[in-house]
Amino acid sequence: MRLPYLKKLGVGCLWIASIFFANDFLGEEVMDYRAVDPVLGSMSDVDALIAEAHRLSIKIVLEMPIGHTSARHAWFLESRKGGSSNPYQDFYLWTDTTCNWVTIKSDGALTWDSSRNAAFVHTYGENLPDLNWRDEHVVKAMYDQCRFWLEKGVDGLEFHDVNTIIKDETFRDNPSLSMLLHPRSYERQLHVFDRNRPESHRELRRLHAMVGEYDNRLMAGDILQEKAGESEIAASYVGDQLDITFDDALMRLPFRASAWRWCAQRWYQAVGENGWPAWRMESGKDGRIVDRWKGKDGRARIAAMFLLTQKGMPLLYYGQEIGLCSKAKETKEGKVPTVSWRPMVWTDQEGHGFTTGTPWLPWGNAASSVAHGETDADSLFSLYRRLIALRNEDSVLQAGTIHFLDSGRHGVLAYCRQLGEEKRIILLNFRSRHSEVRTDAHTIMLSTSSMPTWVRGKLVLGPYQGVILKA
Repeated sequence: MRLPYLKKLGVGCLWIASIFFANDFLGEEVMDYRAVDPVLGSMSDVDALIAEAHRLSIKIVLEMPIGHTSARHAWFLESRKGGSSNPYQDFYLWTDTTCNWVTIKSDGALTWDSSRNAAFVHTYGENLPDLNWRDEHVVKAMYDQCRFWLEKGVDGLEFHDVNTIIKDETFRDNPSLSMLLHPRSYERQLHVFDRNRPESHRELRRLHAMVGEYDNRLMAGDILQEKAGESEIAASYVGDQLDITFDDALMRLPFRASAWRWCAQRWYQAVGENGWPAWRMESGKDGRIVDRWKGKDGRARIAAMFLLTQKGMPLLYYGQEIGLCSKAKETKEGKVPTVSWRPMVWTDQEGHGFTTGTPWLPWGNAASSVAHGETDADSLFSLYRRLIALRNEDSVLQAGTIHFLDSGRHGVLAYCRQLGEEKRIILLNFRSRHSEVRTDAHTIMLSTSSMPTWVRGKLVLGPYQGVILKA
């Protein structure tokens, strides 16, 4: 197990992607919620993982698709048969009407099934039919699947695109938007009838109450948005519905101080003063930092300091701490897809400590392996470890309020974390050249690179350099 590595890094929670027996390698096409895909291991492996994680004081959160199943799930196979006495008849969304809904891939969201003589709805592909969360039998069945894992000891569940679990009962057409302004079919609709229905909030409150029957459990969820940056929609699900959710606008912003400040302020305002926002800068679908910002190590370091000095919950995507990228190394077979889930680079030796065989995806480039990063005090890995350690030790960074400051210098992002009389000033230089910043704080707690200098009472930040100061 690699759990001791996470403990050494300072991680307090391991967030695991779907591990259920599924018809796809991403775990989305679930065929059995109570079985582990044999490609990934066994139930005894999961039990051992949970036990060892808890021994090391690491919590486990499990991702769980609840809006759909595989078209090969036993429930859907029974539902296709129809029949008034069939307990699975209404497990999925069936209709004999038509509407203009489209999937996120811009295909039609209704597929005709000749055996049922009706069409079923799918937010994604026709291989992922949508469950009918208006049906109490579905609600009970899905609660039972959640309870199974909560009783196994997982500390939280994360549900995908929870604002899509309820659709309009009469399948009304979504209003159309301009074709000129929106190139994709999915974007040419205002999704008012297939998403964010009022009943979704009701069902999530009920589900949150069920999860709350278990002590100290987390309920998280992704929100499918028109576009990243709709903080208010994501925030509307936080509280008695979701403990945390995400606004992924940061992963689509230019590398510019003003853009990051605007994005963060909007997210804080949306969740409210007492809210607890979640932050992430990499994910399986949105790519890696080093690819997004041209592989510049300094920019990756700015992102690391920004992420780990925000109020709320920061999440790291595996390999982020070593600068793992989405692009693969050259192979004899030629080009391979650019994806985020490259094998982890543990060592510099053959197999990189990941496998003794050949991984099903080629290796990606990384700033360093874990083994090298651990021995290099100036590596990106070492910076992440220092930032996490400081956050774990410093109550101001853990629980302090946040307000943004005028740095007096274009391209420098400045903000203050405060708890009581204690203050931490964070300065991030987004520029490719030096920047002088006047500050009353003079004690440097941590820097992303070599210690900056002082000139005529001003702090001189190097290109793409960030610092945390004690005021």
